Amino acid sequence: MKVMLNTIKTSPLKQGSFLQKPCVNSIGKNEKTFELSSFNSIGRSLISFGSIGNNGDLEALTDQQLEDLKRVYRSNQADMDSKKRDAQSKLDEINDWSWGREYSKQEQDAEDEIRRRGISWLHPFKRNEIREKHYNDFKRREAHIDSLKANRGAYETIVNMSPTNKSQIDALITQIDAMLAQRKEKRELDEKIKQIEKVQQAINAISNKEGGLNDRIAGYDYEKNEIKKMFIDPLVNSKRDPSVRVPAAVLLHGATGTGKTTFLNGIGVQCSDVAKVVDLSQDVEAEDFMKEVNRQMEDARTRYFEKDENRNEKKTRTIFLINEAERFLSMTPEEAKILYGENVFDAMDMEYMERYGQSADRINEFKSLLDTCSEAPRHPDDTGRGALTIFITSNYPHLIHPDLLSRDGKMPFLAINPARNKNIEEVVKHYFKKASELTEKIKQMEDPDDIKHVSGLTQKAKDNIRKMIQTGTIGSLGVDWENIPYDKFAQEFNPSMKKGAFSNDSYRKIAEKSANMYFEDPSHNFEYYFIDNLDREDREKRLPNGAIMPSSRDINPQRYKKFVSIYNMLAPSEPNEKESLLRMERMGLLDEKAQKRLDYIRIREFSELKNLQEKEQNGNLTDEEKIRLTQLQDQSVDILDEDEDEEE
Repeated sequence: MKVMLNTIKTSPLKQGSFLQKPCVNSIGKNEKTFELSSFNSIGRSLISFGSIGNNGDLEALTDQQLEDLKRVYRSNQADMDSKKRDAQSKLDEINDWSWGREYSKQEQDAEDEIRRRGISWLHPFKRNEIREKHYNDFKRREAHIDSLKANRGAYETIVNMSPTNKSQIDALITQIDAMLAQRKEKRELDEKIKQIEKVQQAINAISNKEGGLNDRIAGYDYEKNEIKKMFIDPLVNSKRDPSVRVPAAVLLHGATGTGKTTFLNGIGVQCSDVAKVVDLSQDVEAEDFMKEVNRQMEDARTRYFEKDENRNEKKTRTIFLINEAERFLSMTPEEAKILYGENVFDAMDMEYMERYGQSADRINEFKSLLDTCSEAPRHPDDTGRGALTIFITSNYPHLIHPDLLSRDGKMPFLAINPARNKNIEEVVKHYFKKASELTEKIKQMEDPDDIKHVSGLTQKAKDNIRKMIQTGTIGSLGVDWENIPYDKFAQEFNPSMKKGAFSNDSYRKIAEKSANMYFEDPSHNFEYYFIDNLDREDREKRLPNGAIMPSSRDINPQRYKKFVSIYNMLAPSEPNEKESLLRMERMGLLDEKAQKRLDYIRIREFSELKNLQEKEQNGNLTDEEKIRLTQLQDQSVDILDEDEDEEE
């Protein structure tokens, strides 16, 4: 060793560049690049097996990423094993390296080669040439080890964290397969649930339990447009401009089953983006009615000032739904006689008012609330204002105190009549179309057992649907709703004083029954069952004793006549209608029906006049109301002058 070093130091090569910059100095860079490239080629996910080999991290991967991971593991398993062996070999090489031992070895190899080749000391240049070659071998080996040391971390990662054998890879693939199977099962279950929900929604649609006005109510274009104009449009616009006037209350009246509650539910859904819908509890007693209304006013005011996630006021309005409002707002029998006389109300009306009639104080309290309840509150303690509209229904609106039904906009009212003519066509078409949609949803079901999870179908219908799905005959079902002569239904089933009328609720029940019968036995089509069921309800039946049982229309002739009478009383006045009735009255040509109509117009105008005069005293009249007040005052003077002339 000593001789070699001395020789190199005295060699002419001492000043050579190989001492400062060996010819092998590029080995480290090239080898590092190769190792990192190989590392990336088998995927970093393989190297991090230990960190992703648990459900938590695998759950974060998509199905495609999991499949890719499986493919990488399977296709690169051999390559991984090779890289691991190579990495371990390089780590062993690093650990086995000894600078002094390698230096001594190259020195000894140089001397052995000199002796083997018989080069004497007389040829110092040849001897130094051999020593220089072995010295370069040493430096090359040293540079190689340095490059390995630079990548030690990568080799250790490959060795320590890669799967050590096939069983680890198989375990991970099994885990991935189980997760993919579980996800597939969940997707299939979600799809089954979605399909069941679609069928259930189609059943609910026949029962008018889904959607807004147009989804629940067919036909009735005039009524829907009036509701949209008087309430829905102002309500929606008030969200943008709180000064928009929204009615304090809206009254829908009509015979039982004509669809008033269905209208209310449709309105609630249609306005759900701008208003919260609240139903009056059915348990509220008449004496607690105003207490409940005032409580709802407070809640509505609080709701209006609630903040959204950006700390902005939501300005959510409230719709308060009240069914059978005559239970809370009816006149007393005594007041009814004073206002209308003895002959306007029948015994049933008087009995109803006896049971539910409210005092004048109660009516005035509710009337005062209507003055401001729909206005937007200015602050959370602005009592009397709540951005609240009361939507009410009534089967006996003529019993509601006339002070509440005057024309000052507090409580506009609208009749929901039994369907006739075009409305019958539209109502029947509605149910045929809904039956068709339900049939198509059922035909899309693939699992026969899914039908058992829906409600609204008879067990016999479910059993037959299940059988048809199993046998592959479910595709034969169908309702051709587009090619039905709907005009014939109007001709045959229009309301009449002799037979009465079918309520909209009756058409719904017949549609539900017909759909079940069709699914139970598709040998007849839906149209056959619908018409047959309607005929059975409509036709008169002869009993064994020869007596005739009348039609089973659910609005019987007596109730229909009652409805028509109420409608005639409350119907909005036609232009010059009052003047015409007054002339006929002076001539003694009014029949009982016309006299009731004139009397009711008088009472309503008197109540309207009184309400407007009260508002004038309080300084609350709008410009429109001032014009109306002048009209009513002039009419009152004209009537008084006519009465005085007759007395003279």
